[in-house]
Amino acid sequence: MTQFIITLSDALTPAKQSLIGRKAASLSQLLVAGFPVLPGLCLTTKAFESALAPSQVAVRQALAMVGDGSPERVESVADELAPLLRSLSVPQAALMALEEAQAADERFQGQLAARSSATAEDLTEASLAGQYRSTLGIRGQAALEEAILRCWRSFFSPAALAARARANIIDRTDSMAILIQPLVAAECAGVCLTVDPVTQDEHLLVVNATWGLGSGVASGQTASDTYWLKRPALRLFDKQVLPQKKALVIGAEGSMLTQPLPPEKQRAAVLSENWLSRVAQLALAAEHHFQSPQAIEWAVADGELWLLQSRPLAELPPALRESKPFPVTWSSPEQHRHLWRLYGGEPAVRLPLEQDDIQLRESIRTLTCRFIGAERNGQVAFFNGRAYFTSLPLDWPTEQIEARRRLHRQWREWLYETDRSDWDYWAPEIVAAVSDLQRFDGQQASGPTLAAHLEKAMAIRRRHAMLHPQIWFRPSQAYLDAFAAVSGWSETAAETAAYQLLTADDNVLTRLNDELYELARLARSDPALATYVSQAAAAPETALDIRPTPESKLVRQFRQRFHHFMDRYGGRNGSGYGSEAEITTPTWREQPQQVFQLIAAYLPDSVEAPRRLRQRVRARQRKQLDALCQASADPQAAAELRRRWQYAMRALAGLEDHNHYIDQLSLSELRRAAQLAGQQLAERDLLAAAADVFWLTFAEILSALRQPVLSRPFHDRIAARRRQHRNWARLSPAPVIGQPDPTLPPRPRLVDDVSPPRAAPPGQLRGLGASRGRRRGPARIMTDINAATRLQPGDILVAPNVGPRWTPFFPVLGGLVLDGGSLGQHAAACAREYGLPAVIATGDATRRLTEGSQIVVDGTAGYVLTEF
Repeated sequence: MTQFIITLSDALTPAKQSLIGRKAASLSQLLVAGFPVLPGLCLTTKAFESALAPSQVAVRQALAMVGDGSPERVESVADELAPLLRSLSVPQAALMALEEAQAADERFQGQLAARSSATAEDLTEASLAGQYRSTLGIRGQAALEEAILRCWRSFFSPAALAARARANIIDRTDSMAILIQPLVAAECAGVCLTVDPVTQDEHLLVVNATWGLGSGVASGQTASDTYWLKRPALRLFDKQVLPQKKALVIGAEGSMLTQPLPPEKQRAAVLSENWLSRVAQLALAAEHHFQSPQAIEWAVADGELWLLQSRPLAELPPALRESKPFPVTWSSPEQHRHLWRLYGGEPAVRLPLEQDDIQLRESIRTLTCRFIGAERNGQVAFFNGRAYFTSLPLDWPTEQIEARRRLHRQWREWLYETDRSDWDYWAPEIVAAVSDLQRFDGQQASGPTLAAHLEKAMAIRRRHAMLHPQIWFRPSQAYLDAFAAVSGWSETAAETAAYQLLTADDNVLTRLNDELYELARLARSDPALATYVSQAAAAPETALDIRPTPESKLVRQFRQRFHHFMDRYGGRNGSGYGSEAEITTPTWREQPQQVFQLIAAYLPDSVEAPRRLRQRVRARQRKQLDALCQASADPQAAAELRRRWQYAMRALAGLEDHNHYIDQLSLSELRRAAQLAGQQLAERDLLAAAADVFWLTFAEILSALRQPVLSRPFHDRIAARRRQHRNWARLSPAPVIGQPDPTLPPRPRLVDDVSPPRAAPPGQLRGLGASRGRRRGPARIMTDINAATRLQPGDILVAPNVGPRWTPFFPVLGGLVLDGGSLGQHAAACAREYGLPAVIATGDATRRLTEGSQIVVDGTAGYVLTEF
């Protein structure tokens, strides 16, 4: 605008950025890039230099005396400059330009903040954070002028001089600009560091949060919560929530006040889980923008998240001060205006056929969202071979969304009235489609026939992706309400207990476990066979032909049952939370040693039959339900609870069945169709090996199958894709890219979330009870399913989280402890089925427990004992 005033949105050229200092220059870049940055007026370095011009020689001479920045030297220099600084004034031309800029924008008519923006501030090697004076709550021109002068004078304070001297940046060319912005009346605020500067763990983010103004965090005037999140998925790794009695606020006159907090906030976490995630995403997006770890200051006001500052993390060693580059080319400005997260939290580079399969599933998302009346939709895009996902509002009229949602609720009510679950309704279609694919032989099929089969498998995969969200196996709110009405317990206690009354006694997984147990029982009867099973479980690969010596009737019976087992379950691939599978994931049929590992877990005589475990659990649940209902003074409420409980049990049966047919078998049949195509293309010398089919797209495979003669093989194309894949694999994927959404979701109800003292009670780790019971055993800390072969009967599995590939081991275990998890997930439900005590959501059990140590899991009370 003038040599004295530049707006943040206008400060793009290097020449202009040099006039507004580093803090303002960083915010200018982020504002123009679409980040939630407040508008700003920058009083340039020209105003500072003009004000100092009469004393230029004296300033230069004084700075030359700073030397090594010793306290004595800087105090002496500051004393020498004090008379000059007392007479300092803002040039009249600069004041006029500032008043004119304020008058042109009504956003600068209220309370303001004036922050330092020195040219030698926020450097990669030295931040000088907190060395210069900022002023909040400015009202009126006189107060603004005084705030400017305070900031300018702070440039020559002893602390600032010493800091610049230690950083070796004392230079007469250094200058000071000032950033003036509207004041955010923060409900809460804080700091986020994208690398933990204490542990120097580049996989951990640290968030500090306090009620009120964020300056309470920087100054230490107010207590603050601390959260650690693990990238790339941004899962909560640890947290410390402290009681907070007061908050810093700006009074009506502009002064900073300490204000008592209302009781409901004093023991509540400042950030809910979804707000915490948004803060971390904002910080990581800034990190990706600047290609270096960042420390951001943030604030929340009126449901909006604002970025107040972003600076390099100078506290890190040189090796960590730069992020590994992850260049992104946007297909359109619209694409750049959304926040993109790693799809499924998976950072791996996807092969072309994996990318195609993801796009195949996602192609039905819009229709599915409309069908169920969802408010938001989503898109998937690929950057450097990685899949990223963004959530968008559904582009559909609100009245249409409401109408679909209403119809969907009516449909669910109709299912309840007809005593059918979602799975009961959709299972015939899903099972028939999978069975149809499984009947296809394909070994002698022609190219066009294989192409038609592949297209059918693709269509079923797409159809099942639409049906998957329709199958709701979690208990309805009506069941939870009915339980609370009969029990009279608090909301949280009632929900936990209501979940613990639910198990699915007859589903694919329970039948699978029963058959594994029977196979192990057969193997126990023959030492040679038991030895073979143990060896096959430990081998990297094994064949389906089971021929231990000597060949006996028992061995033949085992082999027959094993083949029968593989006919029914050999297409499983472990898809599910914690063990995601893609089209490239081998099935049990291809890697049967995985099945031998499961059988080996059942070999010890001490392992009880899974069916017997489930029967005991079911009897106990019925006894608990009967006791609740009999104690109720309202027979009608008790009868309603029984009805809702029976229906919830029926619905829960679909938990494992839908996973088996949709997530696993339809995927494995699509994989098999692609493999059959790969075999034929390899026989025609179009591929060097059948496995190279995963380097092609579905369109390329179908086209090749339908052409009797293809002039050019795929060898060169695949070689080029392999080279590109290797180059992409060298890049470190950013957990998030693009522009964060500043509008926050509604905050959940505040609850007491103060962390217990770390040292008290001694020897106890708290979590959430997910499955009743109390058991003692050795802790086995595992983060990889491939390590599950080390599990022994009675072991307590301690893991970040577990998925369906782990659950066959549950009957063998003594207990389960998870860092994360929820009451409705696979692991919790299966633990309840087998009466396996489970404590979830401990936050850091894998870090705090010791491998092999004896622990007690109390799934009823929700804690783990490490000392007795």
